[in-house]
Amino acid sequence: MARTMKPISEWTVWDPVTGRSNVPIRPRMMTIHTAVTNSPDIYGPGLGPGRTHSHFYNPKSGKMRQHQEINRKAFADGDGNNYCVSVEHWDGYPNGAPGYWKHGSDVPPLTDSQIENDARLFAHLVKHFNLPNRIATPNNLTGLGWHRLGIKGNWRPYNPADLKTWTGNQSGVKFSNAFGKACPGDRRIDQIREIYARAQEYLTPTKPAPKPKPTPKEEKDFLMALTDNEQRELLRLARTGKDDDVKIKTAIQRLEAEVAEIKAELTDIDANTVGGKVWRTNAAMGRAEKARLEAEAAEPEEGTND
Repeated sequence: MARTMKPISEWTVWDPVTGRSNVPIRPRMMTIHTAVTNSPDIYGPGLGPGRTHSHFYNPKSGKMRQHQEINRKAFADGDGNNYCVSVEHWDGYPNGAPGYWKHGSDVPPLTDSQIENDARLFAHLVKHFNLPNRIATPNNLTGLGWHRLGIKGNWRPYNPADLKTWTGNQSGVKFSNAFGKACPGDRRIDQIREIYARAQEYLTPTKPAPKPKPTPKEEKDFLMALTDNEQRELLRLARTGKDDDVKIKTAIQRLEAEVAEIKAELTDIDANTVGGKVWRTNAAMGRAEKARLEAEAAEPEEGTND
């Protein structure tokens, strides 16, 4: 479905982290994380966990929470903190559990709400912060990316067609000191292309096809009301010459009046009765003949020019 851009305040909640950094950055990549939590809000005033925090938190449903200005430094991407806009995500991990997913395949997929929020944010960054409109790759960490692009580990062999195998092993960048960290999860990495495609709808909303111009109603109704002979008569009158304009217009007006009268009379007749059908036929023929004779009388005589 095609959509228009909305101001960021309509789909985010400003929830600043206490003691956040004022160091300016130039955003070059939006980084998808998984937060390993079942909480609807992981930061907020007085709740910032020291210097480790992201720009945004995307809950299971509802508005995205913003914890740091987009053009200021957050601390969730290690070497990428100077250019990454980080987004943590709810993933339903039980509160009070050890606090990590053992395998990337364990992390559940993003919800529809999370995908929509991510697409809106990415489109906003492209439009207002000149973020490259692309999916990040190991050799070009700009655009829409994810945390594993900067994490080293014993991953499956690199496959250009499989985003899950694009890691810090190829990029050489360190987003985390944790070796083999699952973030953001295999199924969430598989949704990157879906987020990107949805963002394009915000960036290039589909324009409705132009509607064809309708035929003027009066002209259309009038011509449809005339018989073939009556229409040919109008054409013949129109070709008689410019000196007969007044006479032609008068004849056409009489034709229109006769047609209108016929239609009015037909309205009062039950068309389903035999008598009604006979009257309709006779009346129409009589009116048409009368109009034809009047039109002929309006024509100039042969051999004259006026």
